[in-house]
Amino acid sequence: MYRWLTNDNESFRNFHANHHEPLRTIMRITVLIIAAIMLLVIFSVLFSCGFVDLRPIGFSIEPDHTDTVLPSEYSRVSISFDTAMDTQTVDGIITISSDTGIVDGDVSWTGNTMYFSPVPPWTAGIRYVLKISGLVRSVNGRELRIEKYLCFYAIHNAPAPLLE
Repeated sequence: MYRWLTNDNESFRNFHANHHEPLRTIMRITVLIIAAIMLLVIFSVLFSCGFVDLRPIGFSIEPDHTDTVLPSEYSRVSISFDTAMDTQTVDGIITISSDTGIVDGDVSWTGNTMYFSPVPPWTAGIRYVLKISGLVRSVNGRELRIEKYLCFYAIHNAPAPLLE
């Protein structure tokens, strides 16, 4: 009888192991549930307090549709954002070209809007292509991938020719 109560006995070890298996399973499930609740609480705090900002970045472009005719040879092309941007990331993704090549110009920022002014001015009757392609970043770390192509034209504010 004494032998049956010691750990040396095979039947005692089997009895002991088989009765503790349900307890181990319950403990594992409990640990997983607690871990899931802790992750849920952590993510809820991060998202509700603004630590992680997943809002999309809104933007608009002027000209806003293809084949627009700019009213002047000095008209500016612009891209506006609904949040403050890392200006270097925006400056690097915009090109304007025509059949003769890349258009040179000056870039300036006012608030959340970037302006491009051509130097020399736009030429009437030339088709220009605005290409915005790449990843931009806001100052708070949000990112936006933009792939946009627009064609536009410009006119001169010159008097109409005199026809005889």
